[in-house]
Amino acid sequence: MILATRQAPLLVTSLLFLVLFGLRSIVVAPVDIVPADAPTDVFSAVRAHAALTDILGDGAPPHPSGSPENALVRERIEAKLDALGLTSEIQRTFKCSPLAPGCSLVENIISVIPGSAADAIAQPALLVTSHYDSVPGAPGAGDAGSGIAAMLEIAGNLKAAPVANDVILLFADAEETGLRGAMAFVDSHPLMERVGFVINAEARGVDGPSTMFETGDNNLATVRAFRSTANNPVSASLIVEMYKRMPNGTDFTIYKMKGAQGLNFAFSGGVSLYHSSRDNPANLSLKSLQHQGDNMLNAVRTVANQPIEVTRADEDAVYFDLFGRALVLWPAHIGSLLAGIALVALGASLVVRRGISFRQGAWAFLFFLLVPVAFGIAGYLLSFPLSQFGDLHPLDHPHAWPGRIALVVAALLVSLAIGHAAARRAGASALFHVVWIIAALGGLTLALVLPGVSYLLIAPSLVAGIAALVTVRRSVALAAGLAVLAGGYMAFYHFLMFEAVFNFQLSHFKMLPLLLLGWPFMAAAAGWFTQDGVTVPPLGRALAVVLFAATITALVVPAYTPARPRSVNVNYLADLSTGTFNLEIQTLGPADLDFVRAAGFETAQQPITRYGVQQGKTHLRPTIDLGLTGPEIVITYDVSGPDGRLIEGTIRSPEGRIYTGFGIADGANVTSMKIEDQLVLGLPDRPLAGPIVLRLQGAGTEPKRFALRLKTTASDGLYAFEQGALPPSEDIAAVQALRPDDAAPIHFGDHALIVKPLLP
Repeated sequence: MILATRQAPLLVTSLLFLVLFGLRSIVVAPVDIVPADAPTDVFSAVRAHAALTDILGDGAPPHPSGSPENALVRERIEAKLDALGLTSEIQRTFKCSPLAPGCSLVENIISVIPGSAADAIAQPALLVTSHYDSVPGAPGAGDAGSGIAAMLEIAGNLKAAPVANDVILLFADAEETGLRGAMAFVDSHPLMERVGFVINAEARGVDGPSTMFETGDNNLATVRAFRSTANNPVSASLIVEMYKRMPNGTDFTIYKMKGAQGLNFAFSGGVSLYHSSRDNPANLSLKSLQHQGDNMLNAVRTVANQPIEVTRADEDAVYFDLFGRALVLWPAHIGSLLAGIALVALGASLVVRRGISFRQGAWAFLFFLLVPVAFGIAGYLLSFPLSQFGDLHPLDHPHAWPGRIALVVAALLVSLAIGHAAARRAGASALFHVVWIIAALGGLTLALVLPGVSYLLIAPSLVAGIAALVTVRRSVALAAGLAVLAGGYMAFYHFLMFEAVFNFQLSHFKMLPLLLLGWPFMAAAAGWFTQDGVTVPPLGRALAVVLFAATITALVVPAYTPARPRSVNVNYLADLSTGTFNLEIQTLGPADLDFVRAAGFETAQQPITRYGVQQGKTHLRPTIDLGLTGPEIVITYDVSGPDGRLIEGTIRSPEGRIYTGFGIADGANVTSMKIEDQLVLGLPDRPLAGPIVLRLQGAGTEPKRFALRLKTTASDGLYAFEQGALPPSEDIAAVQALRPDDAAPIHFGDHALIVKPLLP
């Protein structure tokens, strides 16, 4: 076999790079774009994108919930539904909640597509949802206008080819303010009683594959349904396990808390445009929109054409995709069996191959431990040039491939060097069996305590064990080569996946998944170094040249472009409690110091207190008082007694800025707070821990009532604020004009923040 011949080093390494580049499905949506003239029962990203452009309007301005721009977006969505012959209703409420404490004006759009079954009205319905509001600083084409456009296209697809069960379309409002549109639907809309399954669409960027990243609990039947219908599945149970443990939330979170089963889809490439002023239709990938729409439509047709109860199960699935083409899946309870099979196969191979000595095993174990140490050192050293010495977005890179190649090649070089050192002391057979027996034992442990992660070790261990058993009468080289490819697939898949969490500033963490490549490559390399006629040094020299070239390229390519901008806001900060007025250059990630200097700011960051309570550092310089008075506070009741102090009043924005709110310092004397008679602070299971920023969004100039309970009469650490559009100012305009093209506002966008004490 060629994997056991003198060409093995070059062949295995070449195949590894084919696997790496084949996994572009983790980076680019693995679909073709369907044109606008496709049949109406087929999802077309071109049609959906045209609908999105219409919905967002000329210039695609931001449209946070409660804004006039959001009302226009709502009206355009209603018009699209009307053109499809669908009736819609508006669920309008001012919703408050302790989750991300605050309140929002909610205007949900709800429409029902009747099922074709005679008894559809009596059966559980499928809820398809996404949110149409944006953050104040972004047009929201990706997040989540893409989901809204997909829903409208799917509505047309279902009109052309109906499904059996009713489909409820919920175009949710106020997701960005704390999932309050979904809360309003769950808490008070009668259609919620009919919901049996939820499909939600989200985005954390503007491109990349549509990944199924969240389900309800006990998801075996749900994931099987997804596998049966998804033509290009990109998903893994590790993603679901990770998301469970992250503080992030989407509207799906609210339904999951109510016990709903479902599928949550999102794409997350181009994360520097997430919540950015450049999250516009022009920057949205049609391939990502096509993949998202295909996933949603296929899932709708599968779930809505069968009794929804069949999506219920008693256990979770363990799964991962193969190059975005197929989903490998098994029930969680058989993971330990699969790990056991791998262990038995490896043990049998070890026995037939006459075992290994204690000394060989000990050396093999020591070299096994050396690999992660060496990877950590290599990754740490490479983090400096690959991140351009820290001047890189925390989560994005417009030219990521040179850095990716550098880290992969570094992993191969380190493993090759350790394999050379280990060849004579441990031997190839000892290294192979120690590596994969440890991996199989790790897979067995994970199958018992964290089954959704266990495939990482079980799948390649099975390949290694079966390969070792099948080739038991031959050299271990063939089994080692096959195991490298299996481990390499898992390594590259998760190396690319974790780009959503780590950028090159943390290259030592980015290299962690590559251990699944490094350990088996070390074992294979040890065999090459001890095999007659196999020449390894040329491979090492070639890898060193590639590492040098990739590192230099990563160092000099642009870290920011207009399509992948640095995140920079220009803000006006007025602290009326101290009488200080400043301009701010606020940056997510490293600042552009040339811009900072040109705008007249010091390059060193200075301390800042936002909302009266949040400490931090930023770029500040003094400016003039622009005469903003901040929120209007009217105290209507203030009484102290044995149970503490009750303060009641109203808050409003005289100029109708998008936010008013309250800042509550850590250690402040607060026991509870209500807004419009709705509890926002003081739940028994949610202890108050400051600092707390409580926002009211979309109230316009209307006053909103509040009731604040204090433990004692002391009222220190309580502030009110107003946040929104910048006032006219030559100084502000001059700084904005200096902002370079490769920088753009994000989240709240350029804004004014006016803070004052809550009480005189």
